Formats: sequence, structure tokens, C-alpha cells
Amino acid sequence: MNIPVLIEPVENNGFRATGGLPFEITAKGATRDEALGRLLAEIEKRMAAGAIVVPLDITPAGENPWVQGVGMFRDDPQFDEWQDAISQYRRTWQDCAPCLPGELAPAENQGGAGPLLSFSS
Repeated sequence: MNIPVLIEPVENNGFRATGGLPFEITAKGATRDEALGRLLAEIEKRMAAGAIVVPLDITPAGENPWVQGVGMFRDDPQFDEWQDAISQYRRTWQDCAPCLPGELAPAENQGGAGPLLSFSS
């Protein structure tokens, strides 16, 4: 495990090594290496006493609820057929680009059921 450590000179010709969270420990020494060694010793002392550092996965409060549904049709045998039907429907309407809202769909889509789109003026 690596943690960021700030080593800085202090008055009286010494150095201070400070570890960030989760340790928040400071150690002083005459040299950078001595300060860093003392910091490491303090961390090892805490860990020997039972302290541990573990990763924790959290879910942010504002997470998008739609993300939960990603992949829900992964093993559905009808998914590919459904996607093909969507593509075919879109291609049919793409061929009808000059159609204005309220006009009838192309003849092959009407099938006696009336227009696929209905707009009231």
C-alpha cells in the first residue's frame, strides 16, 4: 500500500513527515529519512495493534437510477429479435422523411389499422 506523505523542513534544522488520511500522523527527525522512518514506525505500531486499512465501495447519492437496468436483457433470447424489429421500424420511417406530422405512414405500415402517428391540430 502506498500513501502520500508530506516531508517538510521545520525550524531548528529538522524535518516533519506527515501522513494523510487515514493515518493523520506526524513524525519529526533530523533528516528527511529519519522523519519518514519514524512515520513508518508509528504506522506499523498502529497496524500491529490491530488497525487495518480496507477499501470501501460507496454509491454516490445522486447516482443515475437507470444504470441499474444496464444489461438486464443480456440473456434474453428475444432481445436480438426485438432490436431487429426496432431497426426495421426506424428504416421504414427514415424512408418517409418528407412526411409531416399528422400525415399517414407509408402504405406498407398502415395495414388497415389507420395511421401509426396521430396528431390533432
